[in-house]
Amino acid sequence: MIDSFKTELVSDQLSLMVQKWVIDRTPHVFDGNQIEYVIWKSQLAEKIGVDGRAITLIGSASVGFSLSPEKNYRVFNEDSDIDIAIVSAHHFELAWHSIRTLGASIHGLNHRQRNSLMDHRSRLIYWGTFDTKHLLPKLPFGKQWFNAFEQMTAVDPTRDRNINARIYRDFESLSAYHTNNLNVLRTAQLEN
Repeated sequence: MIDSFKTELVSDQLSLMVQKWVIDRTPHVFDGNQIEYVIWKSQLAEKIGVDGRAITLIGSASVGFSLSPEKNYRVFNEDSDIDIAIVSAHHFELAWHSIRTLGASIHGLNHRQRNSLMDHRSRLIYWGTFDTKHLLPKLPFGKQWFNAFEQMTAVDPTRDRNINARIYRDFESLSAYHTNNLNVLRTAQLEN
């Protein structure tokens, strides 16, 4: 499958690849079981207050291997996290507002949270995405989402795996962010 992806990466339209490989697929971790995936998404959606269609697994749990240029197509394994995209303008705006108005509490952020905040300022917000990995406790819905993610780690096939979420402002942002990532990956592949 990695060879097919690499072949398509240099020849196919990137926006089509994002749809095929990242967004519109039954994730690898669900082993082709679309019904199980829909049920899993519906359970999580109810817990976090979004529509199930707004949740998409991304990353190696979805594709079966990493699409990060730094990870050299590392295969999804027993130590891999579950990365999810949540498309919600409401939650994106709440998250953005929360970090924009941290005020003096910014001094209480740990090193990872500060780095994440800088990444949001310089890159992520531009692409219409919010990475909750380090800043979830600072968000008004953080406790609810944290509890939901914890509950989903008791459900197969995400049992005992860390769940990380990125919030996308809209589906265009989801597509644009991942199209840009594939463009970076394509450039790296063509240079090798």
